[in-house]
Amino acid sequence: MSRSLTPAPALRRPAALLALLLVLLAVPLATLAGLVGAAAPASAACSCGPTDTEADARAARYVFTGTVEEADSRGRSWVQDVAVEVVYKGTLTESALEVATDPRSEDPCGLGRLTPGTEYVFFARLDGDQVTAPGCGGTAPARAALVRAVQGMYGEGSPPTIDQGEVEAVIEPVGADAPADFTRTAAPGLAMVLVGLLGLVLARWAGRRA
Repeated sequence: MSRSLTPAPALRRPAALLALLLVLLAVPLATLAGLVGAAAPASAACSCGPTDTEADARAARYVFTGTVEEADSRGRSWVQDVAVEVVYKGTLTESALEVATDPRSEDPCGLGRLTPGTEYVFFARLDGDQVTAPGCGGTAPARAALVRAVQGMYGEGSPPTIDQGEVEAVIEPVGADAPADFTRTAAPGLAMVLVGLLGLVLARWAGRRA
């Protein structure tokens, strides 16, 4: 009587397949974990280095304080309507100014949306015709220490220089009726003067005759 024996390798085949499957899955999982680990710091990390108000002021074209009145998203930037209060550096001819900032989704160090109703010290630059407040440029809420540091460099500052435009003197032409009006007004007085002079002459003449 013969017996059928199961070959030994057949017993290990499921274990070998499972090991192969685990190896195949480990490669993409490790790659995905590496991508996630590398992407997270890039979107969250920002290092501006130590604060240097003097260097920020030198790099800025304008240094001023102002209160954010409104902030709107325009394209890939935030644009703030700022009521300018005191100008320390540069010449600003408007009391209301638009200041653009970069969103943090585009620049990890961008200032993002500034808080309406908050007063800031702006260290601003000019990009084309747009005033911008770059990240790591020093722009921050107007705390007393920061304001004192700016005043130590530029003094008390001054309000923005409002452009009044050219002031023209308006001279109204004298109409043709003006001389006539003057003549009509002055005529009675002149007549009385003439009558008085004539009376005086007659009185003197009569005195001489007597």
